[in-house]
Amino acid sequence: MRDPLITAEVGARWSSLSPATQALLAPFLLPPAAPGSWLELQQEQAATARQAEPVEWVTLSRPGGRVKVWYQTRYPGDDAIAVRVLADLEDKVWGPLTELVGHGPLPDDGLPNNGGDGLLDVYIVRIKADGQAPAYEPICAQRPSYLLINGATKFLPATIVHEFMHAIIWATPLKVCEWPEYRWLNEATATWSEDFISPSYDTQQSEQAYAELFLDHCQFSLQTRGWDHEYGAYLWPFYLARTYQPGLIRTIWDATASKESLEAVDGAIPGGFLERWPEFAKLNLNREPVHDYYRWDGLTNGAYAEDLDGKIDSGVEQTIDLPAQVSALAAHNYRVAAFDAAVTKVRYENGSRFASGAEPRAKVEALIKIEGQPWTTEDWTRLPNREFCRTKPGERIEELMIIFSNSEWENPDGELDPGTPAPLLRLSSVPCSCEDLAQVENWTGQVVFSFTTSASSGEESVSINHSATVNLLMAPDYQNSSVVAWQDASLGGTGEVNDTHGDSTFS
Repeated sequence: MRDPLITAEVGARWSSLSPATQALLAPFLLPPAAPGSWLELQQEQAATARQAEPVEWVTLSRPGGRVKVWYQTRYPGDDAIAVRVLADLEDKVWGPLTELVGHGPLPDDGLPNNGGDGLLDVYIVRIKADGQAPAYEPICAQRPSYLLINGATKFLPATIVHEFMHAIIWATPLKVCEWPEYRWLNEATATWSEDFISPSYDTQQSEQAYAELFLDHCQFSLQTRGWDHEYGAYLWPFYLARTYQPGLIRTIWDATASKESLEAVDGAIPGGFLERWPEFAKLNLNREPVHDYYRWDGLTNGAYAEDLDGKIDSGVEQTIDLPAQVSALAAHNYRVAAFDAAVTKVRYENGSRFASGAEPRAKVEALIKIEGQPWTTEDWTRLPNREFCRTKPGERIEELMIIFSNSEWENPDGELDPGTPAPLLRLSSVPCSCEDLAQVENWTGQVVFSFTTSASSGEESVSINHSATVNLLMAPDYQNSSVVAWQDASLGGTGEVNDTHGDSTFS
């Protein structure tokens, strides 16, 4: 579990809380070494139960340094953890992250319970989360903060980086309070920073553990909060930084001084959400032919796709509806992993508003695997339909994925309207028509044909049945093409002669 930043929500709602509720929550807004803090409250409760251990704080810092680390003597090994936290923050983490964003945390000089100086205070404690980065009151935006690091965490390097990035973001000017407007972007950025710093500071790819929380729920909007979705949303800055440059993340946060989160992102990225969101939705599949996440970072997770195989009835003419009412900044994926051998035609029929361009936020893209060929991608957004005749050379489709994405960002309730008729997949076992086959670039194979010739003089008659097998290569428009080759022609037949003298046959 990471840092829920619950104190930010409490701070944003503080003025609306009753005096009794404020008194109940006040200890949780104080640093743990402060008088009256939540830790002191815990100790009082433990003393009542005769389980209290005395709390003695020890601090570490460097002359001219920027960080002060606090640890408790009652936890064996926390002294070594404190030494490491101090060294890693000062020597490995502070520089790369502050250079990325353009500033560091705000100093807490002059604030109550600030640890006695303006250094960044880091407390080694025991909490349920791996870490937290609370801001000092009044909690809204551009405030000094301090870090809580769980001394029992198994992800110490990642926690140091993650919480320090939160401290930097707390120092960033924002148009409105951090909670709730910027929460998703805050968590996504802090989680992504673990990947950003990893070439010089090993965070053990800890951020990848959260990828599935996003990829398994692509139907949720990018800015969704809850279920740890905002941690998995690190894939968005990950995609931007790897596709363009990490400095783009700073550009986004610089824009938050005058813009809310999605507007800041849209104005900072090349082409805005309209161009970038469909590409992001496609890369989230993380499989051939779009396996960039694996190539960039060894990530093996891919976006969930609704499996249509179970909806296909063998040898039955059928249509499969493809609901495409996708939420704003979300996507929905469909997959057919294998077509039944009896299926001769596969036809995608588009939503009327998609094909006409009346729904400019929509994107329909397909990943296609043809027998004996590599995967390809196609944009079907403005096509009325796309058909595959599986008896044609070059159209024997084996696997299909369809991605519907919605780049709407201004209206969070802006669900796609595909129109009527809506998108569907039509499967048929009827042989392809002559019109279908007329699209073949050239024919190869055998032609077998037969005919009969006959003649009669009145007294005698002759009838001959002919058959022929021809191997050929021929262009469909053979009358206007020179690509005609007849090979290995063979002709044979049987005949019959009838006259007044009797019957005879020959061959």
